[in-house]
Amino acid sequence: MPRSPRITRQDIAEAAVRVVRRDGPQALNARALAQALSCSTQPLFSQFGNMEEIRAAAIAEAVEIYKSIQKEELQKNGTALCKALGLAHIRFAREEPNLFWLVFLRRHGDDDPVMQLHDTDATVESVRRTLGLPQEAHIVFHPEMQTAVHGIAVQILCGDMPWDPERIGQMLTDIYSGLIGRSAEGTYFPPSEEK
Repeated sequence: MPRSPRITRQDIAEAAVRVVRRDGPQALNARALAQALSCSTQPLFSQFGNMEEIRAAAIAEAVEIYKSIQKEELQKNGTALCKALGLAHIRFAREEPNLFWLVFLRRHGDDDPVMQLHDTDATVESVRRTLGLPQEAHIVFHPEMQTAVHGIAVQILCGDMPWDPERIGQMLTDIYSGLIGRSAEGTYFPPSEEK
C-alpha cells in the first residue's frame, strides 16, 4: 500500500492561513485545520506541540503576506518610505481583514514576529537624514505616524471609512507634512519641564 504524503509544518501553516482568511482567527482550531488538510488531527500535533504553536506559525505566514504588500507599495511609491509603509498597512487591513485581525488586533510579546515587521530604527533614521530632523525624531515622529496609520486601517476594516486610495494617500501626506512642519517650526518635541 502506498504511503500517504507527509504533511509538513509549512502545509499546516498555509492551511491555518486559509482557515483564518475564510472564517476569521477565532475559527482556527484543530478540527477546522484537520478538515482543511483532509487529515486527522494527528499530523498537526506530530509537527507542532499545541495549537498555540500552530497559531504562531499562521501569524508568521500572515506576516510574510503583509511583507509582500509592503514590497509592492515600496516599489510603487519609490522613495516615499513612510507613505509606502502606511499604505501597505492600510491595504492589508482592506484586502486581508481576517489576517489583519490575526496579526495586529491582539496582544504582542517581545518575540512576536509582528514586533520585527518594521525596522523602525532604520526607517526613522532614513527619514531623519533625508529631511534633516533632529536625532531624537523617533520620540514623536514614528509613534504619531504609526498611530494615525493604524487608526485609518482599523476604520477601513470596520467599514467606518470608505476605501479611497487618493484620499487616504492625501491623508498620509497631510499627517506626514504636519509632523515635519512641527519639526521645522521647532515645536516637534514637547517643551521641557525643566526651568
